[in-house]
Amino acid sequence: MKYVVRVEKKKNLVKVISDLGGEGVSKCIQCGSCMSVCPVTLIGFDHPNKKLFKFVQMGEEEVLLSDPSPWACVACGRCIEVCTQDVNPFSVYFALRRFQVKGFRIHPLAREAVGSIYESGHAIFVENEVEREKFGLPKVSSAARSEKDLEEIREILKSSAISDLGILPR
Repeated sequence: MKYVVRVEKKKNLVKVISDLGGEGVSKCIQCGSCMSVCPVTLIGFDHPNKKLFKFVQMGEEEVLLSDPSPWACVACGRCIEVCTQDVNPFSVYFALRRFQVKGFRIHPLAREAVGSIYESGHAIFVENEVEREKFGLPKVSSAARSEKDLEEIREILKSSAISDLGILPR
């Protein structure tokens, strides 16, 4: 006996993503130009821009809610430069982040980045200080110039919508 699993697709997902700042997603023709210059893709991370944009167009809400790729974008803007359809993939990725947060699907990468910003002022955290020292690299210091600056970063996070998500360190 075969079972058929029906997945509810969201018919207005393009509008939802557009309203969250990803207005260009409907214009994507899946050419892959954005992926050809994306530094995250070039180093081998699975960062499938065109695949995710197709999922938006197809209304695959559940796939989009669980994909970590939007959080890997380093916001370099190269994708904007090469897109022939004026999609602005960068904005679509950030709209996908907003979509996931609204769906309470905050990827661990995002939680770690927010925690790192709160603790040190850096979005990227250093996992192994011992290895840095072994290679003669200096310790990573806070992005803030002083403890006062770091406290200001923390206050900004606490007063933003991020604090409503319950992911700030205590």
